[in-house]
Amino acid sequence: MGKKIIFLGKNMDQWQVVLIFTITLVFLAGLFFLTLTYRSFRHHSPNGALGIKNFHHRPLTVDNIEGWMTFGFINHSFNLPPEYLKNTLGITDNKYPNITLDRWAKESRAKSADLLEETKLLIGNRQKTSPNNSPSISPSSQKI
Repeated sequence: MGKKIIFLGKNMDQWQVVLIFTITLVFLAGLFFLTLTYRSFRHHSPNGALGIKNFHHRPLTVDNIEGWMTFGFINHSFNLPPEYLKNTLGITDNKYPNITLDRWAKESRAKSADLLEETKLLIGNRQKTSPNNSPSISPSSQKI
């Protein structure tokens, strides 16, 4: 057998100590590279860390509306009545308002870009007629 070493108060073979050091070193190297990769994505990716969109750096406007957003999020963000988009767009899905624009476009066989533009137009027109319908989420307090 190998040479005996006292390590962490225990009498261990030399190969056991080498194995513990190797496992620890591999774990720490993996943790280091995982942190490095995460930070790289977070600072250099246009979508933020790991592809998660990061909107707290830009103000929420009608032009920022995207297909991944739910009708509930849009209603809340622009102070719209809960049923406003449902009624004006003729949405019949039971999942409303927890359905994304892209999902509704797919289910209604509409082009996602057309639905997005129609939604932006409806909200823009509503904001012009009702000044109280500005975005309710300030850029610094928005949580996604």
